[in-house]
Amino acid sequence: MYAYAGNNPVKYTDPDGNEQTPFQKALTAELSKLSKSDNGFVKEGVKIIIQRSWNDNGENGTYYQSKMSITYNGASLNEVSVQSTPDWQNELKRGNGERIPSGEYTGVLQKRSGKYSNAINLQASFIIAKDIFIHPNVMSALGETEPYGQGKQKGRPFSLGCQITNLSDFNELTDILNALGFNYGEGEWGTGDSVRVEIKPAKNWAMMENQ
Repeated sequence: MYAYAGNNPVKYTDPDGNEQTPFQKALTAELSKLSKSDNGFVKEGVKIIIQRSWNDNGENGTYYQSKMSITYNGASLNEVSVQSTPDWQNELKRGNGERIPSGEYTGVLQKRSGKYSNAINLQASFIIAKDIFIHPNVMSALGETEPYGQGKQKGRPFSLGCQITNLSDFNELTDILNALGFNYGEGEWGTGDSVRVEIKPAKNWAMMENQ
């Protein structure tokens, strides 16, 4: 019951359920050691998986309903919440942005993308847009789950197709990839390694829980 807190909920606390478990931290540390002398073998086993939620539709006023994990040969190294569908309604009505399809992507690690450091550019032959990234939410410091229009729209990701996480979760993503030997490139606008990214079709969590 307390596995997410290493079966010691007094010593290990994780209020939002997003922090790495002790086992995940230990596995990441071992892989980090291995990556320093394996000529890229560890990196070949790494994949970012985004599992879309049926409730993550960009229109219902709630956010971060989907999940994103870094995995190594199928073993999860973390799990964080992500806004996976565009929600910036005014811009979408003007024809800007797109809901990128589920499928396999190449994530190109970039030192910077506009205002975001260590962003990951998602590329695939079936999308035209070149500016689709995994990056943190510019509103992260102001909240996560407030509905539209409240508190000067606090917490709204303002996504046009990018896969957006809370800032602390994005920093965890960056730290894990760095630990596994991934390079974001040199200089202010450098381009580094690539990582496999898969976006899975939406699931209805509530329906699954009732089955």
